[in-house]
Amino acid sequence: MHYRLIKNMLIRWGDFKEDEIILKLRAEKLSGSTFNERLSILKMFFDWMVIKKYFSENPLNDVPRKKFSKKSNSTRCPFTLAESASILNAFITDACVKPSSRYNHSHYYPFVYFYSQQVFETLKQSVFVYNMSIQQIIKLKSKEHWQEP
Repeated sequence: MHYRLIKNMLIRWGDFKEDEIILKLRAEKLSGSTFNERLSILKMFFDWMVIKKYFSENPLNDVPRKKFSKKSNSTRCPFTLAESASILNAFITDACVKPSSRYNHSHYYPFVYFYSQQVFETLKQSVFVYNMSIQQIIKLKSKEHWQEP
């Protein structure tokens, strides 16, 4: 998938010189993570080009990765317990299955239920650990399992 997108980007660039690669890559309107992924793949490609003696050195070696931070979306919020129960109920009862569907949603219920319970337990343990004092963590460090007091 990524390779096809990069190939399309290179085709869109048309003919270019070695010293234009960095400028053309920076001119693309890409998110930080997409820029870094494409840069990594292009670096590997140009490393191969160096090995095959098409280039004397990789033109992207000195290009730094983009620094970015994920934006928080204020419109997102976690499901309430009622919403979670409603979703699981829809899996059990096949409430949203299209008639043309090959499988009923209830077929996937055990996996969805198991996964949701694992996420819940992980979050519960994270909150428990977050609320512990350093002394409590040191005491529990010597035990085999984390246990709530």
